Amino acid sequence: MIYFFLAFKRRIRRFVGALKALGLAGLAVTVVLSGTFLFYFTEPILPSGAKNSLFSSLYWVVVTLTTVGYGDIYPTNFWSRLVFFYVVIFGIGIFAAVLTELGSYITNKRFLQLRGLHRYKLKRHVIVAGYGESTDELIDRLARHDIEIVLVDESVDPAIMKTRGINLVAGNPLQSEVLKKAGITGADSLVVSSQPDELSVMIALKAKELNPEIVVISACQKFEDFPIMSSARIDHVIPVSKLQGDMLADAVVDSKGLGFLIHLMGGSDGLRLDGITALEATTVGVLMRSRKERAVAVCRKGKFIVDFDGNTPLDMDDYVIIVGHRKHI
Repeated sequence: MIYFFLAFKRRIRRFVGALKALGLAGLAVTVVLSGTFLFYFTEPILPSGAKNSLFSSLYWVVVTLTTVGYGDIYPTNFWSRLVFFYVVIFGIGIFAAVLTELGSYITNKRFLQLRGLHRYKLKRHVIVAGYGESTDELIDRLARHDIEIVLVDESVDPAIMKTRGINLVAGNPLQSEVLKKAGITGADSLVVSSQPDELSVMIALKAKELNPEIVVISACQKFEDFPIMSSARIDHVIPVSKLQGDMLADAVVDSKGLGFLIHLMGGSDGLRLDGITALEATTVGVLMRSRKERAVAVCRKGKFIVDFDGNTPLDMDDYVIIVGHRKHI
């Protein structure tokens, strides 16, 4: 009950703030337009002897409101001086209020970002739930692909994340309001990289409830949880413990094979895995023509085919996994 009351109170406060801002903007426009027309009719001839125009009157109003006061146009009779009093008394006060509201909005937005309380209104971005040892590499890799990222975590310092250029929502990713602040309804993907398996499942279910179309990717810390997580509306489950165990075993029985994997995942002089999507019906050979990378697998409807050649047909949206040289960035 208290939560709904506070949420309703926040909505009322935002609504009143929006009405106040619109009201001040309307008053400012009214003063400018009315002052322009009044000065145009009350001051038909300018001090220079030229005939007054609406543009000259608007110029005078803007110069007066900004307190610049060039002195090239000024009121010369009783009625135009009354217009001057009207513009100064009402206009300067209103514009000062508008600037105050604008400054308050910018300051408040900056404050919310530094506290991790800002509400992001992004589209087609990626939400990363939880900050851990692998999160930095994940964020750096996504950033190299120019993907907008919003990190959700309640334990990291928002100010530090802001200095690194990382969007952060401070809070528990299990809470609907926190995910909404991260823009869950407009996000393409949600990545759970450093949470216990049971929490990953709960976060995935919560995300799917708020956005059924979102793609959820999660690391699986315990391999025995892999079947459960795969059936829990998580689109891609990465068995971290299984991969780690396999690589440790390979170090004992097949060090050369492990060396290749390390080279593949290593520094800027290593190799990279990527993929190409077939945009129309074609073959592997035609799709890879004039490309320097090597095709290593074909993905069709979630299943991988490793026994293929250049004549293997591809349907639209089939995916070819390729190995290429990692480019220097």
